[in-house]
Amino acid sequence: MYDVVHLDEKWFYVTKVGGKVYVLTGKDDVPIEDPPVQYAQSKRHIKEVMFLCAVARPRGDWDGKVGIWPVVETYTTQRASVNRPDGVEEVRPVSMTREIYRDMLVTDVIPAIKAKWPQDQKHIPIRLQQDNAKPHVHEDDAET
Repeated sequence: MYDVVHLDEKWFYVTKVGGKVYVLTGKDDVPIEDPPVQYAQSKRHIKEVMFLCAVARPRGDWDGKVGIWPVVETYTTQRASVNRPDGVEEVRPVSMTREIYRDMLVTDVIPAIKAKWPQDQKHIPIRLQQDNAKPHVHEDDAET
């Protein structure tokens, strides 16, 4: 049981319309920071982003947290808008496909596991436990 890393996807909403926001205050209740700008084009259709999460069993010397990565792509804007000029790098959520999942495993998850895994257990083979979703790679995939 100590050689298993659990992988799963989780959806998070980008913003919650109408929620409370706590702002740090200094002396005499003067705000130290500005409140964040919260906006949504529609309160019925709030944008959400998928994250890939990896955790393992906690041990005495390690908490078991491997990492959490957003499933997004970076692109350069072509036109200016009210909110930003053109040529700015922005991110947008993408659908999880088998190729994106495999790429995230190879570039993000496996290096993080190698970096954070306890030193005394580096010789043990590590198994990746996935749920049964279609975009996941097969266990006999050559790239992973």
